Amino acid sequence: MYFVLFYFNYVPDFGETFYWVAGAYTYQLPVIFFLLYLSSLINLFKNDSKLSIFKNQVLALISLFIVLGCNEVIVVYMNFVNFILVLILLKNKNYFNRFTPIFLIAIFVSFLMITAPGNFGRGSLFEKSDFHFLKSSLHSLSRSIFVMFFWLSSLFVILLCLPKSYTFNVDGINKLFLFIRTQKIYLISGSVFLLGVLFTGFFPSIYTTNWIPQRAYTPIFFIFILFASLLILMTIKKIKLLSEINMMLSTKKILLVLLPLLIITLSHNSNIMNAYVDITSGKASSYHNQVLQTYEMLNNSKLDTVFVNPIKKKPLILPYRWPGENRLVNSEWEKYFKIKRIELSVDQTQ
Repeated sequence: MYFVLFYFNYVPDFGETFYWVAGAYTYQLPVIFFLLYLSSLINLFKNDSKLSIFKNQVLALISLFIVLGCNEVIVVYMNFVNFILVLILLKNKNYFNRFTPIFLIAIFVSFLMITAPGNFGRGSLFEKSDFHFLKSSLHSLSRSIFVMFFWLSSLFVILLCLPKSYTFNVDGINKLFLFIRTQKIYLISGSVFLLGVLFTGFFPSIYTTNWIPQRAYTPIFFIFILFASLLILMTIKKIKLLSEINMMLSTKKILLVLLPLLIITLSHNSNIMNAYVDITSGKASSYHNQVLQTYEMLNNSKLDTVFVNPIKKKPLILPYRWPGENRLVNSEWEKYFKIKRIELSVDQTQ
């Protein structure tokens, strides 16, 4: 539940992630099936029956094909997880053999997806003269540091208050950290790793287009909090002071005071709070009614040029594409309603 709450509360663009169909297909769908993929892999190694192995391999492959058809960033992350899993399973031949077909298919399909002609065709639409590798790297790194500070601090507070989180233990992950001998090195390595996760997500878009929309943060945000949660829970266990604080904060008496404070903290400039503001302030209802009225007017109009009123109350959460300075939106509306020209009413904006 904490994972879902944090995800809903801080996903960078709630409206375009869930309500905009194109955004949901491209960025939210792979997140859902990536979770199913991980769940299938966990169950794949839990049961030794042939039927269970086959069922979970099929589920993993279905999830794999859906995820790999959505966006390139989640493809990179998925293959990264697969490589980590291969390292963990190398000494266990039985489990490794179960995963090998999935791993090989993932590599092959990922190669086809990333090298698809459409990716290069889309890239050719952007000017390359101002794009520099070093400049894009610094831009991606600075953005990674900024969002890491914002996301990690809130997530750390939430996990530190979870009851009995100090009992968290994953042998496979612990094996990957055998080279870490001190707490300081562990913390530095974990921070560098999480920065790398963010940098990997931001760099491709910034380097090729010099821009990354908020909706494209969705898979990056999800993968980040997935890895960060594991590392934070391991950190709480490894560092005695944090473990003691965790036990103290997890007691019922402290929780009675702590939970209201956490709710207030999470509600500050959050998606959940903004959604309630939209509902209670009447913005959502006003926007809904205006969209229906505008749709009916355009659908029944016989004029060559139609003027549309600006949005009276702009919602905080819901995404909207309204005629204005961006002629791309206007032209799409014109095609859909079969009207020669649609413009924003000038008188209403003054």
